[in-house]
Amino acid sequence: FFFRYRDCKLDSMELGDLGTDRTLKASAEDLISEDGWTVLDTPILAEGNSNSNAAFKRVGNFFMLRLSTVVKSVLADSSKLSVFPRPEILADRQLTSSLGIEFADFTYTVEEILSPGDIFTSVHLRNSFMDEMNKAGAQVALLTGSSPPEACEEHFRERVVQWRDFPSPGLLTIVEIPFDEKTQTFMSQIGGHFATVSVVQAHPQSPDEMIVTVGLFVTGSAFPLWASAHLAQMAQSVANLVQLTASSFGNLESLCKADQNFYTVLSLRTCPQGRPLLPGACPLALNLGEDPWCVLLDLPEGA
Repeated sequence: FFFRYRDCKLDSMELGDLGTDRTLKASAEDLISEDGWTVLDTPILAEGNSNSNAAFKRVGNFFMLRLSTVVKSVLADSSKLSVFPRPEILADRQLTSSLGIEFADFTYTVEEILSPGDIFTSVHLRNSFMDEMNKAGAQVALLTGSSPPEACEEHFRERVVQWRDFPSPGLLTIVEIPFDEKTQTFMSQIGGHFATVSVVQAHPQSPDEMIVTVGLFVTGSAFPLWASAHLAQMAQSVANLVQLTASSFGNLESLCKADQNFYTVLSLRTCPQGRPLLPGACPLALNLGEDPWCVLLDLPEGA
């Protein structure tokens, strides 16, 4: 049910201005750390009367806006986030329809499964989602002095990746990176769409709730004192988006079993004698001094 969109740069996993997956994983680790964050004094009240905490910090060439908010758990037991359905399960419209699950605010369509838990997808948004994303984009324009972004499009494409038990056991990290059709690369922001890193964890006092911490990347060299009000308004929109997403998911318990049966393990192999030997396209062109992962064997002709 999926196909490879061969014109875009998926194989290299270069993420445009965001670098690589290593950058995103480091950002997820930053989200659950308290080092270097500047807390916003402005209170954030999301839809559903959920209080949220917002802060920002410098991360590479970006400022990352962090928002932590509490939402109703989409699993019967929020401590079992390690079995949270992968994005390819959530985007399987035939499967979700057969289980009576309909997402009210958005629709995913898988274009390619890059690996388990890592997909390239088309997204269709409803008006409530687009309104909040446009509000966040307008605040970014004010913060950075850039021209206002184009209105958030109803259809767009992005990479969605999920890491279970990361950045620590029992936690769940979900990354969404929009795809730029013009440059054929993944970017931190395209119009009203932003790259986000979200860390989900069980609520320590309430098993039917989850704590969602979202990191949103904003380009800028420095933020003046007046920027906190705009960051707070951005955080307000992000908090509302988190609440909309959780309410759209509803209860995903029925998808957990489907997720467990989605893949079949054909074989498991260990490498007790070292790394596996893999064929290279052009072994003589490799610089072994710079590639310690590669082992070359000079085999006899015909071997």
